[in-house]
Amino acid sequence: MGTSALVTPKVRIPWGRPTVGEQETRYVAEALRSTWISGGAFVERLESDFAAFLGVRHALAVSNGTAALHVAYMAVGIGAGDEVILPALTFPSCAAMVLACGATPVFVDCDAATLGIDPAGTANAIGARTRAIVPAHLFGSVCDLAPLLETAHDTGVALIEDAAEAFGARYDDVPVGSIGTVGCFSLHAAKTVTAGEGGVVVTNDDDIATRVRLLRSHGFGPGRHYWSQIPGFNYRLTNLQAAIACAQLERVASILETRRRIGARYRELLCRIPGVRSQSVPGRARMSLWVQAIVLEPDRFPQGPDAVRASLLERGIETRPMFEPIYKLPAYERYAVSCPVAEHTAAWGLSLPVFEEMTDGDVVEVCTALGELVS
Repeated sequence: MGTSALVTPKVRIPWGRPTVGEQETRYVAEALRSTWISGGAFVERLESDFAAFLGVRHALAVSNGTAALHVAYMAVGIGAGDEVILPALTFPSCAAMVLACGATPVFVDCDAATLGIDPAGTANAIGARTRAIVPAHLFGSVCDLAPLLETAHDTGVALIEDAAEAFGARYDDVPVGSIGTVGCFSLHAAKTVTAGEGGVVVTNDDDIATRVRLLRSHGFGPGRHYWSQIPGFNYRLTNLQAAIACAQLERVASILETRRRIGARYRELLCRIPGVRSQSVPGRARMSLWVQAIVLEPDRFPQGPDAVRASLLERGIETRPMFEPIYKLPAYERYAVSCPVAEHTAAWGLSLPVFEEMTDGDVVEVCTALGELVS
């Protein structure tokens, strides 16, 4: 997301800020001069570069991360009467698109350490109507995928990775998003690699890729204009947006290394603050760090996380609250379950700033300010 409406003048260390340079400007200008403003060469290049980076057969650009989830669900056949297992603690778009398909979300608690969906709870939630499991790799960390993949394989359901926040993270040295049946990414302005807005669906399944191509563009197939083979949507990414993302991908190694360095410095300093627990990463994984998620201990921060965030903002440091458990939101209350870890994490969690131009001094300042609030 953009920061113009979110950052007040007194903020010196924003929660997030996209870095856009001269190459992005040049590529957008090139797209404009080509007159291919909607589709065009940059969309094709983005899909090719994305697929190469992730080592997959197909990468299909769409208008946003929510659209990526929607067409992924539909492409694996999720529909009325089906159930989809989702993490209780994540952004609500994954549940919204389940409902858009006419299916039912089934929420599972999160693991207290990784904040990813709990593998044992996932296995227990499988039922006769389960069609897919959707692990969300939160904040640039990685879910423990091995047991989730085993459950999906043993029960014959799809595993759809929501990797919107974890571009560049790896599990067993394989890029996340490329491991399940389908992977979904976001190119939102706040994400690690941005197009301003956009999304990408990746898969190694030729049939799923064909269906995604139809779904994203009104059901139109090749060879005949305006001929809808299936009902579809206008979920295409523009050439202008793709131009920005192509420039970002050219320096993706530097982006990821910078974020990992920031994450390592955060972990070094946060472990010295009593009552602060950082999100952990499974031993088989390497995170890419979208934002730095922490959970506060109530006895060390009796003022509560809202007061902590307000105190940090007074010092010019912008933070964000944790996601609410989806079933606590008014739109999803009818699907409520008991997920105590997710509820505690939402109540006592927050995310600290991470952006590409963040300095070591900024990280030290954030951690110092947080440490001074410990009781």
